Amino acid sequence: MIKKLLPAILIIITAAVFAYTTGCENIRQAEYIGRLSGRVVDSNSGAPLWGALVYTIPTSTSVYTDSTGYFKIGGFRFGSSGGSITAIIEYPGYITKQQNVYLKTLDTATYFVFRLRPAK
Repeated sequence: MIKKLLPAILIIITAAVFAYTTGCENIRQAEYIGRLSGRVVDSNSGAPLWGALVYTIPTSTSVYTDSTGYFKIGGFRFGSSGGSITAIIEYPGYITKQQNVYLKTLDTATYFVFRLRPAK
Protein backbone atom coordinates (compact mmCIF):
# COMPACT_ATOMS: atom_id res chain seq x y z
CA MET A 1 0.00 0.00 0.00
CA ILE A 2 2.78 2.43 0.91
CA LYS A 3 4.62 1.60 -2.32
CA LYS A 4 1.52 2.62 -4.28
CA LEU A 5 1.20 5.95 -2.42
CA LEU A 6 4.89 6.84 -2.54
CA PRO A 7 4.86 8.41 -6.05
CA ALA A 8 1.82 10.54 -5.15
CA ILE A 9 3.44 11.66 -1.88
CA LEU A 10 6.66 12.60 -3.71
CA ILE A 11 4.70 14.64 -6.25
CA ILE A 12 2.83 16.48 -3.49
CA ILE A 13 6.05 17.21 -1.59
CA THR A 14 7.81 18.42 -4.76
CA ALA A 15 4.87 20.69 -5.64
CA ALA A 16 4.77 22.09 -2.10
CA VAL A 17 8.51 22.82 -2.10
CA PHE A 18 8.25 24.52 -5.51
CA ALA A 19 5.27 26.62 -4.43
CA TYR A 20 7.02 27.64 -1.21
CA THR A 21 10.29 28.67 -2.86
CA THR A 22 8.47 30.58 -5.62
CA GLY A 23 6.33 32.33 -3.03
CA CYS A 24 9.36 33.21 -0.91
CA GLU A 25 11.10 34.78 -3.91
CA ASN A 26 8.08 37.01 -4.50
CA ILE A 27 8.02 37.99 -0.85
CA ARG A 28 11.74 38.76 -0.88
CA GLN A 29 11.36 41.00 -3.92
CA ALA A 30 8.40 42.80 -2.39
CA GLU A 31 10.51 43.66 0.67
CA TYR A 32 12.76 45.98 -1.34
CA ILE A 33 11.28 49.44 -1.03
CA GLY A 34 12.74 52.57 -2.59
CA ARG A 35 12.19 56.15 -1.48
CA LEU A 36 12.77 59.46 -3.18
CA SER A 37 13.52 62.59 -1.20
CA GLY A 38 15.08 65.91 -1.97
CA ARG A 39 14.55 69.61 -2.50
CA VAL A 40 13.04 71.78 -5.19
CA VAL A 41 14.86 75.09 -5.67
CA ASP A 42 15.06 78.05 -8.05
CA SER A 43 17.81 77.37 -10.60
CA ASN A 44 19.11 80.95 -10.47
CA SER A 45 19.07 81.81 -6.78
CA GLY A 46 18.93 78.39 -5.12
CA ALA A 47 15.94 79.60 -3.06
CA PRO A 48 13.60 76.82 -1.95
CA LEU A 49 10.28 76.58 -3.76
CA TRP A 50 7.66 76.05 -1.07
CA GLY A 51 4.51 74.26 -2.22
CA ALA A 52 5.97 72.79 -5.42
CA LEU A 53 4.10 69.69 -6.59
CA VAL A 54 6.23 66.56 -6.96
CA TYR A 55 4.58 63.50 -8.45
CA THR A 56 5.77 60.24 -9.89
CA ILE A 57 4.93 57.95 -12.76
CA PRO A 58 3.91 55.11 -12.86
CA THR A 59 2.59 55.20 -9.28
CA SER A 60 0.86 58.60 -9.45
CA THR A 61 2.08 59.40 -5.94
CA SER A 62 2.24 63.13 -5.21
CA VAL A 63 3.41 65.44 -2.44
CA TYR A 64 4.05 69.15 -1.95
CA THR A 65 7.35 70.58 -0.78
CA ASP A 66 7.58 72.19 2.65
CA SER A 67 8.86 75.69 3.45
CA THR A 68 12.46 74.56 2.85
CA GLY A 69 11.62 73.00 -0.51
CA TYR A 70 11.99 69.50 0.97
CA PHE A 71 9.84 66.52 -0.01
CA LYS A 72 9.78 62.77 0.58
CA ILE A 73 7.90 60.04 -1.30
CA GLY A 74 8.17 56.40 -0.28
CA GLY A 75 6.80 52.98 -0.95
CA PHE A 76 8.21 52.21 -4.40
CA ARG A 77 8.51 48.43 -4.67
CA PHE A 78 11.28 46.96 -6.79
CA GLY A 79 13.40 43.87 -7.06
CA SER A 80 16.71 43.73 -5.24
CA SER A 81 18.53 45.87 -7.82
CA GLY A 82 16.27 48.94 -7.56
CA GLY A 83 14.29 50.56 -10.33
CA SER A 84 13.41 53.70 -12.24
CA ILE A 85 10.54 56.13 -11.93
CA THR A 86 9.77 59.44 -13.58
CA ALA A 87 9.53 62.46 -11.27
CA ILE A 88 7.54 65.48 -12.45
CA ILE A 89 7.89 68.79 -10.62
CA GLU A 90 5.52 71.71 -11.12
CA TYR A 91 5.50 75.18 -9.62
CA PRO A 92 3.55 78.27 -10.81
CA GLY A 93 5.72 80.62 -12.86
CA TYR A 94 8.35 77.93 -13.53
CA ILE A 95 8.98 75.46 -16.34
CA THR A 96 7.72 71.99 -15.43
CA LYS A 97 10.57 69.53 -15.00
CA GLN A 98 10.36 65.85 -15.84
CA GLN A 99 13.27 63.60 -14.92
CA ASN A 100 13.91 59.87 -14.85
CA VAL A 101 15.27 58.83 -11.47
CA TYR A 102 16.94 55.56 -10.49
CA LEU A 103 15.95 54.56 -6.96
CA LYS A 104 18.06 52.41 -4.71
CA THR A 105 16.37 49.83 -2.51
CA LEU A 106 16.86 48.15 0.85
CA ASP A 107 15.18 51.03 2.68
CA THR A 108 17.60 53.66 1.45
CA ALA A 109 16.39 57.02 0.19
CA THR A 110 17.63 58.45 -3.07
CA TYR A 111 18.17 62.21 -2.65
CA PHE A 112 17.80 64.68 -5.52
CA VAL A 113 17.87 68.45 -5.82
CA PHE A 114 15.56 69.55 -8.62
CA ARG A 115 16.37 73.01 -10.01
CA LEU A 116 13.45 74.69 -11.74
CA ARG A 117 13.91 77.49 -14.25
CA PRO A 118 11.57 80.49 -14.21
CA ALA A 119 9.21 80.64 -17.18
CA LYS A 120 9.88 83.53 -19.55
